[in-house]
Amino acid sequence: MSTSEVEVYFGFTARTEQRRAWWAKSLQRRPSIVKDGRFKIVRKERFLYCDSCHERYAQTEHGASIHGTDHILAADRHKKWDDGDWDATWYCRHCLKDTHKMTDREIKTLMESTRNKPGYQGR
Repeated sequence: MSTSEVEVYFGFTARTEQRRAWWAKSLQRRPSIVKDGRFKIVRKERFLYCDSCHERYAQTEHGASIHGTDHILAADRHKKWDDGDWDATWYCRHCLKDTHKMTDREIKTLMESTRNKPGYQGR
């Protein structure tokens, strides 16, 4: 038996294809792993870690997603991110200002753009 025949016999090729598909999908996600509450539907229940400095924040009013204008309803965010269709990267105000060189006015506009959209889950 050849190596490829053995792999097929034991199902390695199917599992390898599944792993490759999973890795390809995870590489499309931004950030690739989320270990906080940014996908919670109710805003008061969310806690986030800045994707730049990794500080923990209790609620989203301490920062914003760079893609805040591409608003996704709170209930749809996790699926859109998981499918690689939405960039869920979130930055605190400090990192928006220092790392991304945004002015206070730009940060305020960005943050207001996410709060004035349909589906916003207020406090």
